[in-house]
Amino acid sequence: MTHSISAGLDYAGLGPELAYLAETKRIEFAKAYDDEVLNAVKFFAKNEGIIPALESSHALAEVIKIAPKMSKDKVIVANMSGRGDKDIFITAHALGGDTWVQFLKEEVARYGNE
Repeated sequence: MTHSISAGLDYAGLGPELAYLAETKRIEFAKAYDDEVLNAVKFFAKNEGIIPALESSHALAEVIKIAPKMSKDKVIVANMSGRGDKDIFITAHALGGDTWVQFLKEEVARYGNE
């Protein structure tokens, strides 16, 4: 069984089609650990002003790994298929510490009273 901070990725996602594409060198697989995924969320939120979904942040973690090894004239295209706001309570505990969690609690209370 696999484990991921992103609940939707807790399964072995390899079937015959993907195995064939890997065998013919048309696709490459990479893994990302939870700390790398959270680092990618933080990096892209800070530097690009986006909050990527945890699922998409697995790909962004790989971008962070490979970009320094590439020449400056290369372009990286990464697909971000989801929004990170749905993961905000997961990332709050993992990234923000008590200050971020307190901010979220205050916002929930503020909007709950309206």
